[in-house]
Amino acid sequence: MPRIKVKTQPGADTIPRATTPGTRIIPRGPGSYSQALGRVIPSHQIKKLRKEVLARAPEYLNLELSVRQQDREWETFIHAMTTAFPVFKRFKHSWPLRDFMSQYLGNHRLWLQRKDAAAATKENGKGLENTVDTTTASTNVSRQPLQSTNTIDQPPKDQQLPQDTSRHTATPSIIPRKSLPPARQVYVLVPPKAPADATSSQVSSASTSTLVNSSQVSATLSGSGSGSGQLSISSISSQALTTTSSSAPEPIKAFLASLSPPLPQLGLTFVGIGIINAEYIRAMAAWPASQRHDFLEMLVLSREITRFEMQVVAQGLREMVGLADSD
Repeated sequence: MPRIKVKTQPGADTIPRATTPGTRIIPRGPGSYSQALGRVIPSHQIKKLRKEVLARAPEYLNLELSVRQQDREWETFIHAMTTAFPVFKRFKHSWPLRDFMSQYLGNHRLWLQRKDAAAATKENGKGLENTVDTTTASTNVSRQPLQSTNTIDQPPKDQQLPQDTSRHTATPSIIPRKSLPPARQVYVLVPPKAPADATSSQVSSASTSTLVNSSQVSATLSGSGSGSGQLSISSISSQALTTTSSSAPEPIKAFLASLSPPLPQLGLTFVGIGIINAEYIRAMAAWPASQRHDFLEMLVLSREITRFEMQVVAQGLREMVGLADSD
């Protein structure tokens, strides 16, 4: 009897481990990573795939840090997961894996911050309750001796002195302690009297330490041009913030300002990824179009820039080498 060959389908819990030769690489689309994976594998396999990726993530990444804080570990993790689960090779730059893991890291760090804030609030509440209990207990203990001495021995009736009723506004010399509120002791620390010379020297040194440099004040007043002779606190604070804040180099600022529209907010981002002078920008502009696109696409996937900012920067680089129409 001839044998019949039956083509078996992969099991329900089996995640595809390889791609067939000639498989089309799927670029990034408008949908989410789960929708993109749903076009390749069933939904129950997507859930199992996520669990296996999260189980292996701590071997490569610190889940308490963002993607920007662990760039090298991030790329190592992406390469290892793409090798372990070749289904990600069907997507350009394994973008569903990048999207899923970057979202997970962001949500996990937000959860840790909320957990720490709740724990700190709880500890502060316990400390306040302990302080109130200790204060109440010490107050009760301090009042006990007063209550025991409140009773004043009265002389016999035949030995009592006649009361002076001529001055009704005067306070009686003997008042029952029970009619008064509990006594409170107040201590006032009085410093010793210092000689006149020492006092004047202390006052002069204290006043000198609080004075502002006269040259700085005059420079600020002359720069303001108000002519009123009043020092503006807001101007001083803004000058301090301007001097202490970090900024990008001038060539980076000039390039970002020449874009349409200008993108000055990307100055520190460029410095953070290593673009620190005009030579780096000219080198990027001289790259092939595909290489420039892949580099900017990687910045978008790692949440360094947005997709709109990517298009604006790419157009500016093309215009630098005269390829605005041909690229």
